[in-house]
Amino acid sequence: MSEEQVVKSDLSWRAEITEERWSIFKKFELEIDDAEKHYFEYFMTWLAEDESTDSRAIINGYSRFKKRKKLNSNKLFNRFINTCNLDVEGIIRSSKVLRALVVYLKKSGELDSDVSLPALTQKMHREAGRLTPIRFNRYVALYKDVVSALSESLKQPNCTNDVKRGQILLSSVLYGGLLSVEGLYGLLINSSKRPFTISGQKIWPLDLTSCKYFYSESRLWYPDILTETLLLKNQLTEIEIKTGQKREMRKKITSLIQAVFSNLPTNVKKSLTINKVNLSTLLNVVSVHYEQFVPAFVVRYCQREFISHSLKPSALNRLAGYCVLDDSSGNDDLAVKSTWAPSDQYLSFSNETLLMNNTSEQEEDDQAASWTWVEKNLKQSDSKESLEHDISALLKGNTKLEPVQKLVLMWGIHLATVGSIDFTNLKPKRISFMMRSIGSRLSGLVQKDDMTLYSAEDLEGLYEELLSTISSMGLKRKLASMLDRFQKYLENHHYVDAIDSREVFGIQNSPLPVDANILLVDEYLNVLETLKGIDELDLSPDMNVIIRLMFILGYRCGLRQSEGLKLRVEDIQGDENCYLIVRPHQYRRLKTNNAKRYFELRHFLSHDELLLFKNWLSKRRRELASEESGSPFLFSCLSKGDNCINPDLVFPVIHSVMRTVCEDESLRYHNLRHSFATLTLLKLLKDESCQLPIFEHHPETHSWLADNIAFKQYLYASQAPTRKHLYTLSMLMGHASPETTLEHYIHCMDYVARSAIEKRIMPTKEMLSDASGHSLTTVYRWLHDGAGAYRYSLYKQYKSLLNQPLSMVFSTAIPRFKLNIVTNDTVKKIDDCRKVLFKLIQNSTAKADEQKQYYALSEQSGVNVLDIQKWERNLLSLLGLDEPKITSGIVKNSSRRINLENHQNETLPLPAKPRNINIDQDAYIKVVVDLETIAEKDPDKLQLLLKAFAKHTQKRNYLFRFTDIVSAEPVIDALNSLTSDDVSISFTLLHGKKQSDSNVKRVCIPHWRMGLKLSKKLVFNTALANSDAKAGEFGWLGINLVNSKTGKSIEGLRYTFAMMYVLEVTVV
Repeated sequence: MSEEQVVKSDLSWRAEITEERWSIFKKFELEIDDAEKHYFEYFMTWLAEDESTDSRAIINGYSRFKKRKKLNSNKLFNRFINTCNLDVEGIIRSSKVLRALVVYLKKSGELDSDVSLPALTQKMHREAGRLTPIRFNRYVALYKDVVSALSESLKQPNCTNDVKRGQILLSSVLYGGLLSVEGLYGLLINSSKRPFTISGQKIWPLDLTSCKYFYSESRLWYPDILTETLLLKNQLTEIEIKTGQKREMRKKITSLIQAVFSNLPTNVKKSLTINKVNLSTLLNVVSVHYEQFVPAFVVRYCQREFISHSLKPSALNRLAGYCVLDDSSGNDDLAVKSTWAPSDQYLSFSNETLLMNNTSEQEEDDQAASWTWVEKNLKQSDSKESLEHDISALLKGNTKLEPVQKLVLMWGIHLATVGSIDFTNLKPKRISFMMRSIGSRLSGLVQKDDMTLYSAEDLEGLYEELLSTISSMGLKRKLASMLDRFQKYLENHHYVDAIDSREVFGIQNSPLPVDANILLVDEYLNVLETLKGIDELDLSPDMNVIIRLMFILGYRCGLRQSEGLKLRVEDIQGDENCYLIVRPHQYRRLKTNNAKRYFELRHFLSHDELLLFKNWLSKRRRELASEESGSPFLFSCLSKGDNCINPDLVFPVIHSVMRTVCEDESLRYHNLRHSFATLTLLKLLKDESCQLPIFEHHPETHSWLADNIAFKQYLYASQAPTRKHLYTLSMLMGHASPETTLEHYIHCMDYVARSAIEKRIMPTKEMLSDASGHSLTTVYRWLHDGAGAYRYSLYKQYKSLLNQPLSMVFSTAIPRFKLNIVTNDTVKKIDDCRKVLFKLIQNSTAKADEQKQYYALSEQSGVNVLDIQKWERNLLSLLGLDEPKITSGIVKNSSRRINLENHQNETLPLPAKPRNINIDQDAYIKVVVDLETIAEKDPDKLQLLLKAFAKHTQKRNYLFRFTDIVSAEPVIDALNSLTSDDVSISFTLLHGKKQSDSNVKRVCIPHWRMGLKLSKKLVFNTALANSDAKAGEFGWLGINLVNSKTGKSIEGLRYTFAMMYVLEVTVV
């Protein structure tokens, strides 16, 4: 408002009031700020011009002789807003002036005390509407033109291959739900391949890895009937040039669709408003049409506005009953390293297509990164040196830190001192932020467990579960890069099992990998039946029940491992009608507040499963009431220590049975949670937008999905259509938003999208007639019973071109299943032993605290204290060390027989792990299995072999080296038990430099051959000994176990023998 307007307003409104009223307004004007006075003058001018009763009441006041009419200040100000010429800021300032004026007049008695204040006006930042009415009408017209163009193009004879490809792409956009560049290009490069079949449904992969594009998730595509007709009829060849650049993909797609329009007759072109194709506009036009008929979450999936992975090949193979896809297909061509290195700049990565998140990335990041106990103890360090000092002081001064807290703090010290080759220019604030981001999230999941004792599979599951709770795509990528660096630190400095980083964290800028595997209801019942039939000699009755209930709750309720394992008896409320409550307690924290939830079990478990659960619950309640048990946990077994059951007794059994019954080695417990999410969504959508012929060979699955009336009634108290399915499912999963559930756990969106679109948007029968080459009468007949009948008739025509399964095999229950796979895992025992010994060396304490250390380590690892002490004694004996306790400083390259581990430029009293055994994998495993067999059947032979190894092994070249026949003879007899087609024994005669070849062949070799009664056909190798004097008259004998295929010694056996010595030797 200009200065002249204010002066003019000042003169105009004052002429309307009396001197008495002027004094009132003059006092009010003196009380307000100078910035508000211009707006006061403007508002008073407007009041003087307004003829309403409310305006007159403020300007002239009420008559003392008439009844006052109540002032309606809101109505007055609304009229002001609609008639004034102020901008938004001016209206807001004027509303404040009016509120202050009403308050002032009420205090002075000019207005009644019960007059309400006008609402305070605020400037709202509203999102701009997507379409104006004019633009919407234009989109409707454009959509009709596109459909007309495709319809006319299908009538044109002798089309070129480019036009045919354009027709396929345009049809897939209009009717197939491919509304993204990645989806369309994936169809383009895979359209020449034969589809694979599942229950009569043809499926095309949309994989882009063959053109080196890794920035879209793995998707399959169930085609619409028009596009499917065109694909089968045209049988196009593969395109010559492929690209991994999205811009080039867009150009290629646009040019092919443009070819469709260019090929139209002139009169048709003139009738269309489209001259040149703009792909973005085309996709927007079609998506607007979809949104009028198809659920919004389906449209967003089609546009790739949210990520949702299709089922992995092994799951599809089980669904089909035969091999439709190979898990290893295409992997050899991937030009990507197994790990990737995000830069420091990459930590600020954000995705263009943010999902419909309930929480912004910054809010979610700030909330999770508030590791308060670290923030309180770490100062705002200006340098890495001061940060290192603060963290070191925190480590030394706090003796009650949990293992994961120690690990994260040590990682922080490492970043401050050494840094990371993948993160450049790390500043103290960034290091502190990385520590808090990782530590705050891991603490809730790991709790009091020691991560360094986790297996590779456990670590992969942990990271996947952590990342699955993050809804923001940008934050998820940041965390993936930080977790990758943290894992590399653990592998390099804490001997943690290595994981496949690409499989867990993906490659830079790509969607995070997801283990998209599920168990069908039929498979679940077969696994459950197999678990029930395990012999009591292998599994006690109580353990059998616990394992079955953990399996049931994981599948039927989608519980995480920790949520099910550490359920307390008091978390189950009710007797007849049981409620399972997932909530935090002193023994287990939850990942997020959203993880709090409850299940009314009668709506999730079958009758027999609920009965089994109630019987176990009653048993545990009786044990607690009689004080027979003091454990608060639901899954506690007196025979196993009366505490929360050890996960190593539960999950290996479940994994073994699942993998054997389903014949899928990739299955793990966390896939039960994926199964719950995927199948529950299909159950909720049944009869609304999704039909389920794809499960026709799985009757139990089909029946369970169709029986959804009672389940919907429980969730919604209604059978009416609803948009709440995704939100309800995310609540059952314990997620903050549906996007998390969709991206990580739902793997049926490809099928749901086709069903939802096909139910509401179909091509015309004329288009199908032109595309198929059949008459309208035939097309009408094919469509009489729906799209499924049309496909069936179409497939009969192209039967010779389609892959047909010779036979289908589905899972079955295995009677009297044996647990040998679980119990005979020597490699795992060796790894666990090594981890425990490393922790023992790393955390060496004063003598007074030795017992505490043993018991703490036993609690973390689940290994008996006596076993830990035995391993320590055996390791000291193996290394020839006369020490009471093993510590990091007791060896300094002193061992001449055993290769020792080097850790941070320090030699540790621990056998060095072999670098690579891939070449000798089969032979290595064979020896390990045979050693375990000897341990079971002939323990004395194993003791002899291991003690001889400790005495006669040579550090560099030979597994054993003997100087006399007496020592060698019993060992060779024992080694013969380890030979097979893959493994053989090699003998090498070690002689001095002064001994002639003739002497070696005529004297030395016969001496050993005759003394050991070896065959004359047996070949002796020869080599120089390292000392002429010690070699003696007949030399030494070097013995190795060699890989029969390569003729070379088996890599890693010296390490295996050393660790077997530590594990098995009983008398030292």
